[in-house]
Amino acid sequence: LSCSCLRRGAAIDSDDEFLREPRVGGGACDSGSPAKPNAAKLFARGRRRKQRLRPTSVARGFDARRRERSGGVVRSKGDARGWDRAIDSLQCCGAKPNPHPNPNPNPHPHATTMVWTAAGNDAVELAEDFAFPDADGESFVDDLKAACAAAGVEPHPHMLAHPLTGAPVTAEVHVRNMQCDRNSLACLLEVLKAHPAVAALRFHNAALSQASVELLAARLPETTVGTLAVDFNDAAAVPDKSAYAALAGKASKLRVLSLRGCGLDEGAGLALAANLEVNVGLRALNLFQNFGLGDTFAGAAASALRFNAGLQSLCLGSAGFGAEGVLAMLRLVTRSEVTEAEAQRYADAEERVASFNAAAGGGKKGKKGADGPVEPLPPMKPLEAAEDGSDAKFMYGHASLARLSLVGNACAPAVAGQARALLLGPAAEKAGVKASLRLLDLRGCGFAPSPDVDALLEGLPGVMFFDEAA
Repeated sequence: LSCSCLRRGAAIDSDDEFLREPRVGGGACDSGSPAKPNAAKLFARGRRRKQRLRPTSVARGFDARRRERSGGVVRSKGDARGWDRAIDSLQCCGAKPNPHPNPNPNPHPHATTMVWTAAGNDAVELAEDFAFPDADGESFVDDLKAACAAAGVEPHPHMLAHPLTGAPVTAEVHVRNMQCDRNSLACLLEVLKAHPAVAALRFHNAALSQASVELLAARLPETTVGTLAVDFNDAAAVPDKSAYAALAGKASKLRVLSLRGCGLDEGAGLALAANLEVNVGLRALNLFQNFGLGDTFAGAAASALRFNAGLQSLCLGSAGFGAEGVLAMLRLVTRSEVTEAEAQRYADAEERVASFNAAAGGGKKGKKGADGPVEPLPPMKPLEAAEDGSDAKFMYGHASLARLSLVGNACAPAVAGQARALLLGPAAEKAGVKASLRLLDLRGCGFAPSPDVDALLEGLPGVMFFDEAA
């Protein structure tokens, strides 16, 4: 190095020299040579130098000086030694030092920056009736930060920006492969009341707790959210699986609900089936990979959906159905019996349809909702007497169901004959299966190649999908 003051600074070893005030000089050093300091070399030399242990009082003064010069960021002693020498030497030569690269400068030396953690947020006791009426509705991100600050928690990172693209949240909140705490969710639901543009919530492998699922069921009707996906949620996080059924309750305003891979069992399935009968706003339901539902749920769901005129798409893939479960769902779209004891349920369904259409405006498109215009419901299928003269009555077809997926529910190959009778027989013709059912997915159900399968493929082109192997 040509600058003698830098050479002197490089030879300083005493602690007192580090605690001196920086030297202030003119534009050139005492050697008369132009200032050519190499701060990078000095910085690297300081990192490589082995530090001696200092008394506590000296270390405190040294840390205070480093904090003052680095904008509140305390670095290791090895880093500071070379950096302090470079600062002193450059000030001696009258040059302006280049600030240390710091992507997150902190102008307040004693301030702390909180970092989001699920455990940290859950440790805050948030009132059950927490409300945030101060959202202005202009910036969703700003309102969410303000609500979290009022609650004393940190906002969930994925609620501020999309986890894959990093774009700010505008139309949907997507929490993916990261645990979501209840308090962040409570703040989110409060802010959504002032932001109708955010119409979808998606939680993928977010480990929502039972309290969080119950909070969603209670608070979502107060928002304009129309799409909710709680997919592949940790089964252990929700001990009582029937809590999911409340998401499709009578008060729900959801139009799309996905509960894939949430470990729903038979009890949860029965509770969900009961809610499907009275829910007239739901248009699509996805229960894929809930292996514990079984044939009991299939029978209950088929019975309940006869009195539901709103559902258009239903996915029950890999739901643990056997032959009885698959046939029960096929009867739903062809011919299902409505006994005298169920006549009141049919009358109640007609009243729900009329009330919904009146609230929707009664027009062809209806009022505009969060996911687009709210279309009126089709009328219930009329009841017809049995051909044998018995008191039983039958409903042919379903009022609205157009997509049905039963993929992955293995059943005996002998079911193919019964499926052919249901889907190509006189009952199917009367129900108008070809005109109403747009997609019926039976892949992986064990239908072996047979004349029955060939007849189904020929009779319903473009609608049915079968495996060619058992």
